[in-house]
Parts: sequence; structure tokens; C-alpha cells
Amino acid sequence: VLHALVERFAGRPWGWPDEATLILVAQLLVLGEIQLLKGAEPLAPETAYDEITASQKQRRITVVRRNRPDPQKIIECRNLGREVFNEMGPDNESGLYEFLREHFQKLKATLANQKAVAEASHYPGGEEIAEGLRLAGAMLATRDSGSFFERFLENKSELEDFAYDYSDVSQFYASQKTQWDQLKKAYQAFKLNRPQLEAIDGISAAISRMDEILHAKSPYEIIRESAGLIEKVEAANAELVKAAREAAATEIKLAKGRVEAELKAHGITDA
Repeated sequence: VLHALVERFAGRPWGWPDEATLILVAQLLVLGEIQLLKGAEPLAPETAYDEITASQKQRRITVVRRNRPDPQKIIECRNLGREVFNEMGPDNESGLYEFLREHFQKLKATLANQKAVAEASHYPGGEEIAEGLRLAGAMLATRDSGSFFERFLENKSELEDFAYDYSDVSQFYASQKTQWDQLKKAYQAFKLNRPQLEAIDGISAAISRMDEILHAKSPYEIIRESAGLIEKVEAANAELVKAAREAAATEIKLAKGRVEAELKAHGITDA
């Protein structure tokens, strides 16, 4: 406890003024040799002054020696960060820690937004998004760079798998979502005439393929077929509609003739 530490070095054989001990604590904090915890939360260096200079607040602050990561682990984490985020971070501990933590925060925000959209519109990628949120949450729950880097390497295989799987999901939201929406809208419209459409040669297979794309777990490689399928079924549907419209027009013409004949028989000529 910080207050006990100050009192200890104020006594024999040291006899240091309180400020001398606090200056050394501040230096060690800035150098990253120690961490100050207020309750269970780390105390940031930029907000530490008011906390460590107040005697009553010192009683609620714990001084913890930081677990400094091995330099080789910094290199490993830097390389893993490039695999996960496609960007190389700084080569020093504090810079790399801030770099990776910031990227996980951005990833978590992006995934949370995609999760809401995916659930609302039944888009693919739900499992990958959930896994990414789990990993990002686990990384951001660490208190210091030492434990952060340890957990980062412990989850190496899961992070690599996620980065590989999520690349397709990310691409979907960046450039394929519009195609997916168009396919889904067309498929719903064609369902109204599906029995008649499936009776036409070649159209049944096209509708089945549309259904397959919309229900595939990972449809990213086959979404590009959407435009061709929509065009093919749309053409057949248009022919059905045209035939139905012509038949309806003929019936309307006959009905109109019968009405006009009935009016004429009753001597009604007013327009």
C-alpha cells in the first residue's frame, strides 16, 4: 500500500521526506517498472498526481511490480499483430501495447455493430463475429502490458484462425452486402410465382441455387453468381407476368364489351 511505503521510508534508517519517496514512485511508474492500482483498476500516469499526493487517497493505492515481458515475446507479439491486423506495430513494449490495445478496441466496436446488423437482417458471419468479440473482450480485460502480451500469445492459434475466417466476413460488409440484399429481395419476389417458374426448363435450378447461396454458412465465394441468377429468373418471371397480363387484358376487354352491351340494351348512353 502506497501510504505504508511512504511511512516506511520516512523512518529509520532512511528518514526520507514523503515527497522524495513519491518522486521515486512516480519515476518508476513512468518507466513502467511498477503499476499503481486503485481498487482493482490501474491508475494511469497522467492522472496519478492528485491520487498519490493526497494522504487519504494513498491508503487506497497499491504498488505492484510489473511483469516485464521478455524481449523475444515482444518480437513474437509484433509479428502476430501483423498477422491479425495486417499492420506492423512499434518495436517497443509501451508503443506495441498501445497499438494492439487500440486495434482491439476498434475491432470490438466494429464487430458489435456488425453483430447488430447481422442479427437484424440475418446476414452470414455470425459465428466469426461472436468469436472475434470473445477474443477482443479477453484481450481488453487485461490490466497491464505484461499480462496483455502473455494472453495475446496464449491465444495465438485462435487469433490466427479468426483473422483468416474474418477476412471473408469483413469483405462481405465492405463490398458484398448490397449484392446479398438484392438477391434476397429478388428471391422473396420470385417466391410468389415459384410453382409456375419451376415448371420452366432451367429456372428451377436457378431458384434452388439462389436458395443455396442465401442459406450457405460461408457464401462469400458464390455471392458473385447473384446477378446472373437474378437476371435469368427475372426474364422468365417477366414472361409469366406478360402472359398473365395479356390474359387479364383480354378478360377485361370482354367484360367491358358485355357491360357496354348491357348499358346499350337499357338505353343508357351517358358517358
